[in-house]
Amino acid sequence: MFSFFRKKDSGVKRTDLVWISEEQKLRALASAMQHQPAVRVICWFPETQEKITAFLEANGQPSENILLADRLRKHETEGFPLLFAEHYPLYEKEAALYERLQLKEAIVHTSLDEPFMKKFGGEKMIALMKKLGAKEDEAIQHNTVSSAIQNAQQKLKEKLVAEHSATSQADWMKRNSND
Repeated sequence: MFSFFRKKDSGVKRTDLVWISEEQKLRALASAMQHQPAVRVICWFPETQEKITAFLEANGQPSENILLADRLRKHETEGFPLLFAEHYPLYEKEAALYERLQLKEAIVHTSLDEPFMKKFGGEKMIALMKKLGAKEDEAIQHNTVSSAIQNAQQKLKEKLVAEHSATSQADWMKRNSND
């Protein structure tokens, strides 16, 4: 009843794996790629692609399956498992890519020390997680977390006047977030 009041969803099931640190996120992505060599890792920003590539190469792993979202074509991902290495600060842009790629599910790795997450209390969450005894190598995964991230993306969109392109998440936040 009253379903017309709900936000329109992209229809894609989004699973967020939130790590305490970027180092742990990189380790998790490398592990996933080692166990499933066909996996494609999608990055929104060139700096993220460079970080992951450097991490993989430093650990003797191939890095050719690290792709940039804005250059991505459907045929590059068809039939391959996909992992997203970060969130784009605006949900609509993520949802548009999910739709273009005809995804049923999107698995997004993020860390609490990334600029987007820091803006919405990531550092406080790190302290809380450590107090609660969370292990560094375990991801937080819950629908409530995914909803909170999507709400944060919506708050950014509401305050955005005009989007300026950026090469990193930090640069995007600096150029597009007014507070």
